[in-house]
Formats: sequence, structure tokens, C-alpha cells
Amino acid sequence: MESWKKGLTGLLIITLAGCAYSPFGSADKADMVTIENYKYKNDDVTEVAQLMCFKRHIAPYQESARSLPPTKHKIYIRSVDYNNFGNDILISRGGGQMMSSTYLLLEAVLQPGQHVAIKRHDENDLTYLWLQDLDSGKPVSEVKATKMLSNFNVSERIYDKQCAKGTV
Repeated sequence: MESWKKGLTGLLIITLAGCAYSPFGSADKADMVTIENYKYKNDDVTEVAQLMCFKRHIAPYQESARSLPPTKHKIYIRSVDYNNFGNDILISRGGGQMMSSTYLLLEAVLQPGQHVAIKRHDENDLTYLWLQDLDSGKPVSEVKATKMLSNFNVSERIYDKQCAKGTV
């Protein structure tokens, strides 16, 4: 009976180890699209442009890139300005008090293995947002202009309704 248990344990270990080193895990990641958030910080303000949604719900900000399946996407981007004064814990997590914010929808056809970044440019009273291929340096979405709104406070429920309309 003991040899039967040892044999079964050995088979289980080999199976799990084989799955860990399976070429399918790395092939899947290579076929995905990598999308990076935008963040710029100076002494006074932290500017962020990020995926507003992930898995069709409101997404918390994260520094690392996210992986998406390649396809035609409708992606909501949220852009936020924070002041860098006040609570040091909030500032270390990306910003202090929110000063202004907006969101908009970008559409793009993303290809397997593509590395994309959210880009932002502020000029006069407008904020321009777009997706850019990091290898070619070319936009992969339309460059859209929006106005940042002060005290832009919308409940997560409203955001979730918007997220359900997108593909991310």
C-alpha cells in the first residue's frame, strides 16, 4: 500500500512540475498585449493616466503593466491630477488630494505581442490622451482631447456602468 501512495505522489509531482514548465504558459503571455499606464510627478503635482477598467469593472491604479488579449478594444482611460501636499502615505501611493480628473473612451486594434503605453499631453485647458505603440512610436488609437474637471467625483457604480460598455 505504501508503494502505491509513493507512486501516486511521484506522478502528481511530475504532472505539476510539467505544468509549471509548459511552453503554453509562456506562449500565452507572448501573444498578449502589454499596456502601461502614464505617470509624471514633479514637486507640486502627480499626473496619472490609467486604464479606468479591468475585467469590465473599475480598476485600481497599479504601477506595473497589464496584459490584454489582442483584438479590437474599446478602452476607457481615466486621467487624474493629484497635488503632492498633505498625507505622506497617499503621496507614496501615487498622489495626495485629487485636484481634477476626467475619463474618455479610446478604440484600438491591438496585435499579439504588442507593447502599448497610455500617453498624455496637456496644452492650454485641454488634456490629450492616446495609446502609442512603444516599438514603433506611432499612435494606435485616435488622439482625443478632453477637459480636466475640478472635484470630479463620480461613484464607482457609475464607473462600473461605463466599464461594462468597454472591452477591458
